Amino acid sequence: MRALFIGLVSAASLFGQHHFSWQEACFKNPAAPYCSGHEYAVKPTKDGAARSAGGPLESLPSMMDAAGIDWRFADPSADALAVLDCNKLSASSLAHDLIDRLGADQGLSQADVQSIFLGLSAVDHVALSVHEDRIVLMVTGRSRDSILLAPETGWKATSLEGNVVLIGHADAVDQAVQRIAKPTPLGELASLARQRLMDSDFWTIGSARLAGQDAVKAGVKRFSLTAEMRDRLTSDTAFEFDGVPDASAIQMWLKTLGDAKVEGNVVHARTSLEANETRQNSGEIAASLLGQRLGTLIKSARYLPTRESAMTAHTRPVIYGLDDGAREVQHYAPTASASSITSVPAQAVTDLSGVWAFTHAEARFEGTIVLRQTGSVFTGTWHTSTGKSEPDSSLAGRVAGNTVSFTRSVGSNQNFVLTLSADGNRLDGFGDGFFLNHTNLNMQRTSGAAPSATAARQ
Repeated sequence: MRALFIGLVSAASLFGQHHFSWQEACFKNPAAPYCSGHEYAVKPTKDGAARSAGGPLESLPSMMDAAGIDWRFADPSADALAVLDCNKLSASSLAHDLIDRLGADQGLSQADVQSIFLGLSAVDHVALSVHEDRIVLMVTGRSRDSILLAPETGWKATSLEGNVVLIGHADAVDQAVQRIAKPTPLGELASLARQRLMDSDFWTIGSARLAGQDAVKAGVKRFSLTAEMRDRLTSDTAFEFDGVPDASAIQMWLKTLGDAKVEGNVVHARTSLEANETRQNSGEIAASLLGQRLGTLIKSARYLPTRESAMTAHTRPVIYGLDDGAREVQHYAPTASASSITSVPAQAVTDLSGVWAFTHAEARFEGTIVLRQTGSVFTGTWHTSTGKSEPDSSLAGRVAGNTVSFTRSVGSNQNFVLTLSADGNRLDGFGDGFFLNHTNLNMQRTSGAAPSATAARQ
């Protein structure tokens, strides 16, 4: 096995003009001997030759963690790193509520937050590297039917082999590509990130100064944090010292942490909140280490690849058929003639805000959906009362004329396209996705009302 591994590495060195995918080969043939203890291996083309170069050289297993994140993307001098597991996120209404609050605190509009929800549902993991004011994201598991959005000026998005995307400040992304393209040692935080446990929804690590001046004065070297966002929010923040701290010397600081315990050279501060407690304490959570790091990641996630659907609206042209998937044109300025040709009178948007009674799957399931709308975008809560017992789930959608489309965050997501009646009080259509196959959904507006986000501000 050692000889085989050395041979593979030597071959990669000799044929540096080619790139390969460890992940894809072992995913398709996990019993291969070269995959024992690894998740990645060389994948040849049909004629037996190595894949021709079209991007940066993919990482060796020693640089990747089990989630497929190549930590060479991270700045070697990063102040903080973070990872969000998006596979577990879509089924958590608590996570949606928390991201909604953090997005608002970051100055994002409701439309931005809904776009982020859709982006998170189209990828597996989002990893974040922050060094001073430079940010770069590594996005893994991009769906092949997604569109890579054009970021704002000064940012860029670059596709890598294996449905991986780098997004961030242009210079930070360029430097990340260069590190991935050649053997590069990992920075201190990246080395720790590669060894992290994979059982949390969110994980972050950072320098002591990000934990506050009190932590620095207490002698904290760095901190790490894990969090789970299911039916309750649980987190564990670990403050690491160079040696066993003097409990009496850090007593005042310990009192600011709540339920904190000294375990060797680490101080652990653990929290556990029910969903309603999380909502009541959302302001404190937003100001905490969890809120700050997750908030930075959420704000940077506005340009995640998004699945194309009936509710997708693009302000720039989209190029389809590219090897790395469809993408928006980054630099586009429509001419006056083009603008005049495409301009149409503004169409009134029906406000769907309120309580709707629904029947679903040939009336096997019944319940209510509460919608709150801003402009043409709405969010809502799906509650099943008859047919089965399940937690409430969140949804987000858009109104376009008499077509209403939304994504329900349950399992791997459900997508619905409905037709609005002329009087605006009935919606009928079908859904596909998680346990659905063109399954009917019928909704009737009831007398109950929920204020729209627009009305709430007036």
